[in-house]
Amino acid sequence: MSGGGWVATFDDVTERRRVEERMTHLAHHDTLTNLPNRSMFRERLDQALDEATDLAIFSLDLDRFKAVNDTWGHPAGDWLLKCVAERLQRCLRNETDVVARFGGDEFVIIQSNTKGAGDAEKLAARIVDIIGRPFRDKSRDMHIGISLGIALFPNDGRDADTLLKNADMALYRAKSEGRNVYRFFEPGMDAMVRARRALETDLEAALRRQEFELDFQPIMNIASSEIVGARSPDAVALAGTRLGAARRLHPGRRRDWADRAAGRMGAEERLHSCGGLAAWAAYRGQCLGCADQKRHLCPQRDLRAGIFRRAGRSA
Repeated sequence: MSGGGWVATFDDVTERRRVEERMTHLAHHDTLTNLPNRSMFRERLDQALDEATDLAIFSLDLDRFKAVNDTWGHPAGDWLLKCVAERLQRCLRNETDVVARFGGDEFVIIQSNTKGAGDAEKLAARIVDIIGRPFRDKSRDMHIGISLGIALFPNDGRDADTLLKNADMALYRAKSEGRNVYRFFEPGMDAMVRARRALETDLEAALRRQEFELDFQPIMNIASSEIVGARSPDAVALAGTRLGAARRLHPGRRRDWADRAAGRMGAEERLHSCGGLAAWAAYRGQCLGCADQKRHLCPQRDLRAGIFRRAGRSA
């Protein structure tokens, strides 16, 4: 400027910096629990592996969490997840340990500088105990559990992908053995999981090709010794698949697959099954009832729905 003056301008970037910091935080943290998310967890895990210290990876999954959502709604479920996150953080020994939420009711933990499986087992037992205690909200108690799978570095893997996969397999074993427990990874688990996934693939294909046949469990009146109803399925058999025609899936061992098969039966299968029940009832001169219409086949109900009329029968 003339006369030797000068002009200074200032730009307040405080708000912009605050927004940038907030965006960076959201990119690396779970919005509900404020725990590290999958991306940040992976960065911390890669860093820990680069330092080549002994560590343990925990894969965690809540037990009975769905019942909370179904009973009290998703707001209660969100509140419970935040409480679980706080309890998990209190279980950690120091700031070098990390707990993250991968989504839903899935959490993962890095325990650094472990002194063998003993340290990991102590943490796992502490988590099972603390999460198993009631959560109280608005004069109501919520009871859940937690299952854990544990993989140790370097014995169970030397890279992040292998450790996470093996921890997941150990978690799968824990949940299959009663839940609310922890299990360490063992080499044989890999073959077990592959066999399970192969079975699931075959079963999904059988469902699509409608290759299931249903057997019925009679419901007896003890006083009269008469058959008063029938429950389906007592067993689910696969016919014409590479699993073999004689293979049977009993609900006591695979109830989830039996229910899925019954729930996804097409109209023709329901027609066939209900026709069999009706013929049985006619042979015995009885009217078969249905104890649970949400899951069991019921001739009377399906007659009203018009299924039997398609076969030339009348109500």
